[in-house]
Amino acid sequence: MSEEGAKHRDEYRYRCAPCNIDFCVGCNITPYHYNFNCADYKQYLEAKKCRFCKESLHGVTLNSDVAPGHVNVCQSPECQEKMSLSCGKVLPCGHNCLGVHGERTCPPCFKQKCHPKKIKVPSSNDYCNICYVEDLSCAPCLLLECGHAFHSQCIKSRLQPKQSGPRLSFKHLDCPLCNRQMKHVQLKELTAESIRLRDIVQAKASQRLIFEGLNKTKELECKSSKWYRNPEGYAMHHYSYYMCFKCRNPYFAGQVRCEQDQAYDDFNPEELICGSCKGENFQQCNIHGWDFMEFKCHFCCSIAQWYCWGKVHFCDDCHTKQQKGDYLTKKPKNMIPECPGIEKCPLKIAHPHCEEFILGCTICKNIKDF
Repeated sequence: MSEEGAKHRDEYRYRCAPCNIDFCVGCNITPYHYNFNCADYKQYLEAKKCRFCKESLHGVTLNSDVAPGHVNVCQSPECQEKMSLSCGKVLPCGHNCLGVHGERTCPPCFKQKCHPKKIKVPSSNDYCNICYVEDLSCAPCLLLECGHAFHSQCIKSRLQPKQSGPRLSFKHLDCPLCNRQMKHVQLKELTAESIRLRDIVQAKASQRLIFEGLNKTKELECKSSKWYRNPEGYAMHHYSYYMCFKCRNPYFAGQVRCEQDQAYDDFNPEELICGSCKGENFQQCNIHGWDFMEFKCHFCCSIAQWYCWGKVHFCDDCHTKQQKGDYLTKKPKNMIPECPGIEKCPLKIAHPHCEEFILGCTICKNIKDF
C-alpha cells in the first residue's frame, strides 16, 4: 500500500459494528477501497480494466488488431501469456468467453444473470478450487463434464502424477469438488496413460477382491457405507499396488492398512521390483501370472495370508504379533524358531529359513482341489 493510500485509509475507513463491514466515510462506498483515494477509485470504477489482472487501462493504448475478447488486455507478460491461451470470442450476451483457445464449442457464460434460474453455471467470481489464488475470470478455464470449472493451467498441473509414496494413486484424475473423473476433450491426451494404468490396477484389484471373497463384504451391502454397491472403488481403497521399476507394470503389494504406520517420504523407486522380475524361486504361473502365487509365511511354517509393504509375507499369527509391537521384521534370524524338518513341518516341504518362498499358484490349487 502506498503512503498516500495508507493515510486515506487511516482517515476515511470505518467499520460498521453490527455488520462488521468496512466502508469509506468520504464516498460511502462499501467495502472500503484499499489503496485508492475516493477520486482515484471513482476513476478506476469508470475505466476499462484488463480482463485478467483487473488493473485499470486508463491512459493505456489498446491493441485493436486482436480478437474481440482480447482487446481489453494489458501488456504485462503474464496477461499476454493468458491471452495466448484463452478464447478470444465475445459471447452473444456481450461477455468474454472464459474458455481456452481452440475449443470447438465455447462454454456458456459464467454469469448467472445471463441464464434462466433453472440453469446453474459456475460463477466467474468464484475462486479456482485448485489454486485458490485467483477467480475464474482471471485465466482461461475448462468446464468439465461434471459441471465444475477450473483454470486450464491449474487442471493440467494437477493432472501431473505426484507420488508421495510407493502406492499407485489416481486421485489426481478426480475433480476436487465432486471426486468424479475430470473429463474434457482437451484433457484426453494428457490423461490417457494414467487412465490406462488405473484401469489395469482396478481390474487386478477387483479380481483379487472376488478371489478373497470380499466382494460380498458388508461394506458393499450397507446403504450407509461409502462403498455401497461400489466394489471397484472398495478394491482400490483396500489393496495397494506398486509400479515395478524394471518391467513398468503394477504389482500387488498388500493391503493399504499395513502401510498406515510406514513413512515413505524418501522411498527409492528402484527398490520397487515385482516378484516376476526378482525371479524368486524362478516360479510364476503360466496361466495366472504372478499376482496369485501363494507364499509361506516369512517367519514360520504356515501359509501366508498377508503381504505387507510389497516385501514381506505373514500368516495371521505373525501378522498379529507384528501389529501388536512384537516386530518380527526387526529380529535377527537366530531369534526366529527354525523349521523342525520336513517330517514335522506343517507344510511337509523343505524351505529356507526367514526368506520369501513360493508354494505355487493359489487359483490353480483351488481348481485342482475343487
